Amino acid sequence: MHRSYKLTGSTYNTANLGRSVAINGHFLAATATGYMPIQGTRPSVFIAGKTNGVWNNSFTYTINDPDIVISSELQVALDGYGTLAIGSPDATINGLAFGSVFIYEFNGSQWVRKQRLTPTVQSVGGKFGKSIAFHNNRLIVGAPFSNGGRAYIYTKNGGSWSNSSIFPSLINTYPGSKLGDKVDISDNTAIISAPGHNGTGSVFILDLQGNSSPYQISNLKASSVAIENVQAIIGVDHNEFPGNASAVRFYLKEWNGWNLKKTRSSTEAGDNFGYDVDIEGSKVILSRKYADKGSILNVGAAVLYDYWTTINSSSREAGDFDEAVEVNNLYPNPSTLSEVTFNSNEEILNVNAYSQDGSLTQLSFSGNKIDVKSLTPGLYTIQIRTAKGVEIKKLSVL
Repeated sequence: MHRSYKLTGSTYNTANLGRSVAINGHFLAATATGYMPIQGTRPSVFIAGKTNGVWNNSFTYTINDPDIVISSELQVALDGYGTLAIGSPDATINGLAFGSVFIYEFNGSQWVRKQRLTPTVQSVGGKFGKSIAFHNNRLIVGAPFSNGGRAYIYTKNGGSWSNSSIFPSLINTYPGSKLGDKVDISDNTAIISAPGHNGTGSVFILDLQGNSSPYQISNLKASSVAIENVQAIIGVDHNEFPGNASAVRFYLKEWNGWNLKKTRSSTEAGDNFGYDVDIEGSKVILSRKYADKGSILNVGAAVLYDYWTTINSSSREAGDFDEAVEVNNLYPNPSTLSEVTFNSNEEILNVNAYSQDGSLTQLSFSGNKIDVKSLTPGLYTIQIRTAKGVEIKKLSVL
């Protein structure tokens, strides 16, 4: 697996692009939480679209909304095609920070704001919008500091979103729980973390059809949650919750409720294993934010699992994975420059580039800089030989 596209905010100084990201088949959205322009309205979200089926190499749209209060907690979510939700947990109503979620729709040429969602029970500092997630015609919004924490479920009827339920239904049902810190939603289920519940944390799984009471998983401080019908993934990151072992838990809904089927742990201390998780179909991706690669510290990685293979495997370690998706140490990638940098402590001995038709080009290099100006636009397999062996990288030349 290789990265084939990069949304960049390089033309905007200190944009801090990408603290929250979302993607569907047509758009890629990323928050910009650090950019402060000298003049003009500050963009909060950059959005890339496709032109003739190909991703543009930089943002093509921005959201410039003065009602959105930009902070590191700003969130984005995209539905299947043309609806964007922006969670601004510090947004104000009449000068008070209740938080809001802003709904935008794409009209074919631009993103137009359609709705502003606000909490039914307004709590100053409640952080409504700190977590958001879409699935088809459903939207879930977390407000972890509102009366012990709450999660709002919205349903799209016609062209507007309406609040269909709130969990818990009564305020302060779980005092200090931070319920709604992380959320996800599927067709008929929702998953909600409550890391402060009873001091040891809990996770709640809701039946959105109302056929059963919320299922509670106790003694679990979740740093991330994801759900896909009868499959649930819960990550616990040691760095976010000191004293807890970093791990990812795989749950399955069976006849007697939600059951823990497998726990994955990491062999590398301090790599933030389980900091974030997601699931689509049977594929599960787990982050290792500070994973090392050989002698290079904190390169970061993601690990891709097959859900069903994993829960039936006898292994418990993170090394038993489908595919490791590592941060590419060949950059910039994609590249429009005459040279790229190979981030490694190893001395380069030679470099070959193979095009998609198999033709070979020998590339010159100086130190850790590789000359690529002889390459025409396209996708290449780069073979980098060092004293310790050969590294294979994918490079997109634009």
